[in-house]
Amino acid sequence: RHEYALSADVDGELVNIIIDRTFVEGSDRWIIDYKTSVPGAMDRQDFYRQQADMYAPQLQRYAQLMGRLDPHHSCRCALYFPACDGWYELDISGGEQ
Repeated sequence: RHEYALSADVDGELVNIIIDRTFVEGSDRWIIDYKTSVPGAMDRQDFYRQQADMYAPQLQRYAQLMGRLDPHHSCRCALYFPACDGWYELDISGGEQ
């Protein structure tokens, strides 16, 4: 699915999200968040870590909601930067990979 809109009650609050892309591969459900930013003069890995720090809470929420809908697959999350062909997988348990 792409542009997958979901609404759910999270801790008594109605939450509306739109997941850019999600799919199942093997035993994993992937949640991909597209980003238009580019590293510029910044080191690419530093840029990815900075972006991961910024967007990890959002992706954790996405994984939480998808886990309710699809408890049979573990969630993996990544940021995709099409402008620089960049890919960065996040560890949604709290850190980045």
